[in-house]
Amino acid sequence: MQAQTLFRLKRKSEVPALVAELNVRSMEGGPRDQMDFAQLLAAGGRVEEGLDLAYDILDANRNDPKVALKWIGLGLGQLKRLHEMSDAAIGLGMWTSLASDDGQTREFMVVDGPGEPAEKRFGTGHAMAGAAIGHRVGEAFEVEDRIGRTVRWTVQRVRHKYLQAYEDLTENFNIRFPDEDGFFVIRTIGDDIEPFLDLMRRQSERQERVHEVYTKGPLPISVLADFSGGGNVLRFADSLRTQGISIEACEGNLPERDWATHTARDHFGKGIVLDTLTYWAVVGIDGLHVLKDLFGTILLARSTADEIGQLHDDDDVIPGTERSGTGYFHKGQFHFDEFTPERAKQLADAIAKREDAMQADCKVVPVHAPNDIDPWLLESIRRGVLDPIFVAREHGMLLVTDDKRYRSWAGSLKTPAVWLQSVFLAARQNGRLGVADYARLVAQLALLRHTSITCNAGDIVEVVAQATAETMYTIDAIAEAIGVEKADILSHYQVATEAITRLLQTGPTPNAEYAIGHLMRNLLRHRTTDRRQILAGLKRTLSYRNGGRALFDRWKNARTTDEPPRLEGSRAERLPKPKSGNPSRTNAAVKARARKDQRRAFGKR
Repeated sequence: MQAQTLFRLKRKSEVPALVAELNVRSMEGGPRDQMDFAQLLAAGGRVEEGLDLAYDILDANRNDPKVALKWIGLGLGQLKRLHEMSDAAIGLGMWTSLASDDGQTREFMVVDGPGEPAEKRFGTGHAMAGAAIGHRVGEAFEVEDRIGRTVRWTVQRVRHKYLQAYEDLTENFNIRFPDEDGFFVIRTIGDDIEPFLDLMRRQSERQERVHEVYTKGPLPISVLADFSGGGNVLRFADSLRTQGISIEACEGNLPERDWATHTARDHFGKGIVLDTLTYWAVVGIDGLHVLKDLFGTILLARSTADEIGQLHDDDDVIPGTERSGTGYFHKGQFHFDEFTPERAKQLADAIAKREDAMQADCKVVPVHAPNDIDPWLLESIRRGVLDPIFVAREHGMLLVTDDKRYRSWAGSLKTPAVWLQSVFLAARQNGRLGVADYARLVAQLALLRHTSITCNAGDIVEVVAQATAETMYTIDAIAEAIGVEKADILSHYQVATEAITRLLQTGPTPNAEYAIGHLMRNLLRHRTTDRRQILAGLKRTLSYRNGGRALFDRWKNARTTDEPPRLEGSRAERLPKPKSGNPSRTNAAVKARARKDQRRAFGKR
C-alpha cells in the first residue's frame, strides 16, 4: 500500500493528500489490514475517521489479540486526544460510572437506538440513560423506578468509548490472551516499584543467558534473536554491543583469511547477497558503493527489507509521555537507557538511509526454499532466518555476512560465504580500494565491535592520521584489535611495535601519543607470564626514538606497576606463585596497593 510506504519513509505529510479522496468504508481486507489502514488515517490527519473505523473493527473482533494490540497502539499514540474527548457531559458514545445515595453502582455506555442492556449499552430511551444525559462528573440527578421509588444518582466518571476500550484492553489483555506477547501489565501498590524491578531483573538475566549461548554456542544471531524476545536481528546485535560483547565475524587466523580473500576475488563482478546484519552495517559505514563497484549486483531477501521496516516501530517517541526508553539490569545494577527525541530522529535517519540505499543500489527479491532442505529445519527456524542463504544459493552468488556462525550454516547448506573485512582486504590487494579508504572502513567495523579485526601497522598509522578531535574514538576502536585474548602475541607485538615506531618518526603528536598508550595497554591486557618481557621490548622500542623513552616512562608511571594484572577464574590459576621470603609479595599492604594500581591500568574491561 502506497500510504504505508509513505508512513515508513517518514513522509507523513504526503499521507493526507493520498487518502483524502478515499472512501474509508469501501476499503477491503481482513480485520488486521483494516486496523493498519485506520492507523494510517490517524497518522494522515483523519484521526476521527481512523478512531471510528478502528473501534468498529475492534468491536466486531473482540477475541482477536492482534486486533486488540493494534487498538492499544493506536490508543497510546492518541491518548491525549482520548482524554480530551472524555472531558464532556454524558451523551452518545460515552461510558459513565454512577453511584447512588443508597450504595448502588452502575456503569454503562449511552448508544443510539434500543441498545443492548446485557452488554451495558443503554439506548437513549432507557430511563437511567435518558436522565443521565447532559450531566458531568460530580453532578447528581434523580430517577423514579416503576414502583414509585426515587433514587438519587451522582456521576463518578465519564469516559469516551474509545478511552474505555483502551483502558479495558490494557487492564485485561494478559487475562484474555495469556499466550500472547506484545503487551504486559505490571501491578504495583502505591510507590512500590519492586514488582517492576523484579520483572526487569528476570528479563535481563534471561537476556544475559541468551547472550551466553551466543558467545559459547554455534547458533547465529538471527536464530538467537527470537529467543531474546525481540525477534529482530538488529535489536539483538545492539543488545550484544550494549553488554560489551563483540559481533564475531571470523576466527581471525591466516588460512581462514586467505580462503576468504581468494573466494571474494573469484566472485568479483558476479553479484552478492547480504544478510540483514551485514547490510545494515555496510550502509552505516558508507561502504556499500565499494561492494557495488566490486560485485555489481547486490541482492537482499524480502525478509531483510521487512526486518528493517520493523524498526519504524521504535523511532517514534509517544506524544504526551515524559520520558521513554529501555530499563535493564546488568552486573547488579539497574540502568535506564533514555530514548530522547534526538535519538528518535537519529534512528529515523538511519532507517531512511538504509531504505534509500535499498532502492538505489540493491534489488529486493522473493525467496524460494531449495527442494533438498529438510522440512524440519524450515519448521523449527524462525521465518526468514535462512532467506539470505536461500537467495544466494538460488542465484549462484556469494553470501557476505559478518556473523561467523551464520557463515558456517551457509557452508553446511552448500553456499560459500565471506565477511566484510575479507572483501575489503581482497579489494585492497587487487588495487581496487585505496589505503585510506580501507583503513577508514576497517576502523568503522572495529567501532561496531565486529571482530576479529585484522590490521597491520600501516592501517593503524592511517587511522591515527585520519582521526580528528571529534573522532578520536576510531583510535580506541582500531587499538582494540591488538592484544585480544586469543592473539598470536608475537604477531600482535610486531604490528604494535612497528606502528609505534612509525608514529614516533616525525615526533609524538597528541594523536600518536594517545594511540601509543592504547596499543601498549592492549598488548598487555591479557598477558601474565610474559608481561615483563613485553614491557621490556616496548621500552627498548621507544627508547630508540626521540622523546620515546620519556613517553614510555610517563605512561608506565601513570598506568601500571611491575606486578602481573589481577585476574579471576581459570586464568588466575596460571599466575606464577609468590616466592616465600619475598617481603614485597608477602606484605598484604604492598599487595593491596599493587592490585589497586593494576585494576586502574589493566582492570577488566
